[in-house]
Amino acid sequence: MHVPRLTDVVREERRAQISDAAMRCFRAHGFAHTSMADIIAESGLSAGSIYSHFAGKAELARYASARALDRRREALRAATGVPGAALTPMDALQLLLADKRADGDVVPALLQIWAESTHDEELGQMARENIAVVHGLVREALTPWAAATDASGAPRDADAATDTVMVVMHGLVVRASVDPGCDLDALVASVAAMLR
Repeated sequence: MHVPRLTDVVREERRAQISDAAMRCFRAHGFAHTSMADIIAESGLSAGSIYSHFAGKAELARYASARALDRRREALRAATGVPGAALTPMDALQLLLADKRADGDVVPALLQIWAESTHDEELGQMARENIAVVHGLVREALTPWAAATDASGAPRDADAATDTVMVVMHGLVVRASVDPGCDLDALVASVAAMLR
């Protein structure tokens, strides 16, 4: 019997469908308490279809994290691609938080994966790699801003600004995930006022 092969586009759409189902499960039940059976049921696909794309939860987590990272990479590249524009640390923070505002499922699910990364070496390695990639993207995006001096003529430090953006972003993600009723915009405005 001939089994038709998926085109690359259909294959990627199927992988995204499975990833979205996994992220919904991770958010609802936590990474540790989500089984592959849960993900299969949530996706509406067969076990064979799921396992033809992903070996297990860790691989799904890696793929889902990479998708979220790709969105941030594209947002940062688009913002830095504007001629004459220099992305400020607050601009970078806003772009990194865009998923939290646009999609309430993504960030809490990623937080579940981060929590597991403290004692799962494979997830820990993935988390460290993702942090390093985002750090590099933010550092690159802030380079033009750092190259210009501020009004007092003092030099700007892209490394320190990048570290600050990353730490504040992680703190805001945790706060918004633990307290979904918080006003993220008000928190970001408070941060902006303190960092002036």
